Amino acid sequence: MAAVLPLRVIHRKVTWESEGSDQARRVTEFSVEDPRALGVQRFDIVSYRWGKQAKPWNCAQPSRDWDGLPGVNWTVKIRKPRLKDILRLMEEADIDFLWADCVCLDQENQAEKRAEIARMYEYYKSANQCHIIVDMEDITAREGEDDEEVDEEALEAVDSGVNLEMGSSSTVHNPVWEPQTIVDDLKFLDHILHHMVGAARATDALLSPNVIRQLSDWAEAPWLFRVSQAAVRAAAVEPGILNCYATCISHVRSLFRNLYFSRVWTFQEMLLGKNITMWGVNPDDMKCIGQFGTWMDLAIDASDKAFKLRNWIDDCRRFNTRGINAILQVIEEDLLNLTFLRTQVQGINSARTDIIAGGARWWRDNYKGICNIFSAISIWPRQCKEPADIFMGLLGVFCGLFSEEESKQLELPEDSDGDIDPLAFAFFKQLSLKTGRAWTRLAISSGERGEWDWIPVAATPKHIRTTDIFAGVVELGALRPKGRVKTVAVTGLLGTPRPYIRLQTHQQPKDWGFNLIFRGCNAGKRVKISTFKSEPIPLNDRTVSITGDVTGRTLVQATTILGALLDPAAQDVVSYRRRVLDKLAPRWRVTDPNAKPAGWIDRCVSGTPWENPPLEHIRAHNHSMAIRLQDFTGCESRLYNDATKAIACEMRLACGCTLLAPFYFVIEALIGVEGSFLGEMTVGLDRDSRIFLQDGVGLIQPGDVGKSFSVVAFQGNVNAYRAYATSCRKVKKNKPVPWNNVKMPWPRGRAIVKEEFRHGLGDVMRDYGYIRMGGYVREDGYQQVGGSGNLLICRGHPADDYRIIGVCVDEYIENKKGERSVVVR
Repeated sequence: MAAVLPLRVIHRKVTWESEGSDQARRVTEFSVEDPRALGVQRFDIVSYRWGKQAKPWNCAQPSRDWDGLPGVNWTVKIRKPRLKDILRLMEEADIDFLWADCVCLDQENQAEKRAEIARMYEYYKSANQCHIIVDMEDITAREGEDDEEVDEEALEAVDSGVNLEMGSSSTVHNPVWEPQTIVDDLKFLDHILHHMVGAARATDALLSPNVIRQLSDWAEAPWLFRVSQAAVRAAAVEPGILNCYATCISHVRSLFRNLYFSRVWTFQEMLLGKNITMWGVNPDDMKCIGQFGTWMDLAIDASDKAFKLRNWIDDCRRFNTRGINAILQVIEEDLLNLTFLRTQVQGINSARTDIIAGGARWWRDNYKGICNIFSAISIWPRQCKEPADIFMGLLGVFCGLFSEEESKQLELPEDSDGDIDPLAFAFFKQLSLKTGRAWTRLAISSGERGEWDWIPVAATPKHIRTTDIFAGVVELGALRPKGRVKTVAVTGLLGTPRPYIRLQTHQQPKDWGFNLIFRGCNAGKRVKISTFKSEPIPLNDRTVSITGDVTGRTLVQATTILGALLDPAAQDVVSYRRRVLDKLAPRWRVTDPNAKPAGWIDRCVSGTPWENPPLEHIRAHNHSMAIRLQDFTGCESRLYNDATKAIACEMRLACGCTLLAPFYFVIEALIGVEGSFLGEMTVGLDRDSRIFLQDGVGLIQPGDVGKSFSVVAFQGNVNAYRAYATSCRKVKKNKPVPWNNVKMPWPRGRAIVKEEFRHGLGDVMRDYGYIRMGGYVREDGYQQVGGSGNLLICRGHPADDYRIIGVCVDEYIENKKGERSVVVR
């Protein structure tokens, strides 16, 4: 495409001043000018994270610590150190003309900003090269300077032993940031693993003296593998291999955990930029740290090497020692992180391909590509300083979606109090109008708009500024007049929806951590011990702190009780807890690596009554517990992120049992039931490496804090829990609790709706159904891969259109009409 010149660029002018007969002094001057007046043919562009903004200042005016930048006749909010970094980049990369939004765009001029944002695609595609600046300064020095959520994320990374910075004083050091070195080291690791099949030590394999010497050097290098070198040697595993592996992946993970990768605007810029070069900067130094594409490939390659390393260690032994199991557990945890990172990288690569192949208006007919963009930006929610930037920050990717005049719809009025619902509505409505397809997001129910009701109200308060708004974006079908949708749905659901679980979210202090309070409806009552005697059922309501090595066992016990409570029809609590804890993938600190062996979910309760307890002996309704997992450090659940980790969810069953626990744990427990569509797959890739999500993030978002929801069932008996609870206390102690599932079947055909939803005696004409959102081929031949959850729909009369009222938990609900075309308003 022909070069589109921006309104302004930073101009670097180098001159030489004579200082004598044979000496000259180099003089560099910077200014902001119109590129057309300078006859500019080529310019570069820079992407960076602003960080904490400064009070407005005049950067054109020289001062004691600033030389001045002529041409900027408005005040700027960029900090001086960051602006100096940009000018230093021009020197280091020998750039004469550079576009940087902080000074080439008047951020306070809304009309100019609106016009320039509409041209972001052209600017990034016209630029000769894109440069990414990544902060490498000591992260502990930044504590308290940036947004609170950023500080917490940064400090978490330091606490976990991950160094994000060059020259940092934290525990783990990255002496160099040379991607080619990491590429070579990973190739070396690949070579070693290929030649050491069946051998555990270098001396047992046919390796050259040079290779053996390199392994010895790696064994002597700073030790980064999370099992001690003495334990590795005792396990008869070559220590040089593990340290080479740990060093390589720590560099890769460090880069992608950098705060640059946590922002909305930088996401767009890394998608649009071409010939991207990365630069690491701290107050004293700036250096090129390689091509962005190389680092993206390294993220994929690191996952490959972790997979091969695990197989090599496991395959060359018939029986694993405790030391081997400890090593394998560390690699398994790495694989979870690296697989997640690889998925993000592949989704970003796929998005870049879609944009390059499709041009500026690529999104008009690329339905899979649109889903991938939303999945990639919400798979780990990205942040922005202004709520409107959640949408404005994507207008370069969706080039032409809004004209300059139409983009006013994405600006918040001064008196809006941060309510982004009008912006979310305008965004999805415009995307639907321009593509002719109905785009919305997964949500419990739609709003009451009259028209376009299938676009849900964005329940997001002003203090939430993340891309959670794009979690679970779905395409319903063809857009019809007046904002209606023609789609295929399963209708005529049998039974009526009756509530039996209530959910309510609560905001907790940031240091709330992992607290779990469960009170069975029988706790404190009496259980029968003989024909004429009974005894009190203990009520354990005093919080017990669980530390270190017993964390895993406690998690398994608690999840087993929840399995007996939430999924009794399955009769298999062992499979239930595996599903939930595999997806949760919790992390906690241990004092002994053997405390979390491979297969810890089963192993930590092996030999105890919790190993494989028959459902009829658990008596979940009689249990109670109050625990705090002090050493819990996080988890890999898609539901766990900075916005959700301080949110608690209270669950109350019809029988009276209550659970208060972290939001991500409660929802994973709810959608972990057998037959759940939401819990079938967390995240995956289609055949073209586009991301698809299938989870509950879109169900209850941070903005829904304080609101209530209900789980309803179309079939079964919602009173079954009360009847079973009565049996749990009336049947003699140590006797199995009988259950007649024929006379009183457990609830099934489950869905989540807002608490105000009602189905009364006057609603006999209602017809319920659901729109299938995954794994099927529509009439137009478009393959919908994956999905986020089937959307529950309802109409009050045969002449009415359907409305979205909730999200199905179960993939299949019994019906009498099957699939047919319907209209949703």
